[in-house]
Amino acid sequence: MRPILFIHIGHSKTGTTTIQRSLQIHADLLRKHGLLLADGQLEFPLDGPVKHHPLGPIQKMLGSLPASTADLTAMLDRLRATLQAHGLRGAVISSENLSAPEGAVLFAGAREVFEIKVLHLVRRQDDWLESAWKQWGLKLGQDIETFVDEQLARGMPDYTGTARAWREMADSFTMLPMQAVPDLTTTVWNWLGLGHVAPPAPPWENSTYDRSVLEVLVRNPWLFADHEDNTVFESLDVLCPANVPRDGHGLLNHALASRVMEHYREENARLQREYFPEAPGLADGTRREAATAPATEDVLFRFLGIQTQMLTTVSGRL
Repeated sequence: MRPILFIHIGHSKTGTTTIQRSLQIHADLLRKHGLLLADGQLEFPLDGPVKHHPLGPIQKMLGSLPASTADLTAMLDRLRATLQAHGLRGAVISSENLSAPEGAVLFAGAREVFEIKVLHLVRRQDDWLESAWKQWGLKLGQDIETFVDEQLARGMPDYTGTARAWREMADSFTMLPMQAVPDLTTTVWNWLGLGHVAPPAPPWENSTYDRSVLEVLVRNPWLFADHEDNTVFESLDVLCPANVPRDGHGLLNHALASRVMEHYREENARLQREYFPEAPGLADGTRREAATAPATEDVLFRFLGIQTQMLTTVSGRL
């Protein structure tokens, strides 16, 4: 019997950080039930903490295909030997960059030695694009409409491409829309066959910020080294007191959000028919509508108020 390789591929911006945190905190619980969790080096430690997920090593392998398939095959051979030696039933990999169709190419040979089970979480595209702008486009100084237009032209997010690539190579492929998942971490533990021991969900990661903060940051892209630089947000997480406004949702106005969902209307209907016919569709449910954009003067004064709160908090710690 082949050991099981559970692969959570994202999609990005679907609570992956929170899911990974849940798995890492409870790595010993996974081991107790026969599963090893991949760490930041794409190793599978038999004991001790698991502090990171394997985004970096996987990105390196994705960038050097097809040669890197040999490296992955060697890693999987070592993993299988470890699982057999210790009487374990399988392993878990969670990395959102595997939602690229190339991820399925990288793992194509794994099915010979593992039973492959894949989980793919997806999100309404208007919500996904708004979240992606805050994660990447904002740091480049792009306004949200320009960013959305660029992503639509690139076909992003490409849920269909991801699903077709992974379904073809996996023994089991599960796609679920976020609005059908009331508790992301419990859903993942259920998928692992461990719903009966699912721990409480950790705090939600990657919180947003008030619109005034986002408006100031997008006008100052020099604060970021590149679109992957999270230093500013990490500092804000430390410095912002709990009562700082964080209502940075609903940034896409109604016309832009409607255009996005119309762009994906046929694809979303097809995805629902093929992958989750019993669950709500991606266009179902409601999203937070954008409020009227505040005047520049209001944005600045609101940001200064938040900055004052932050300075007060910092001075109280000195």
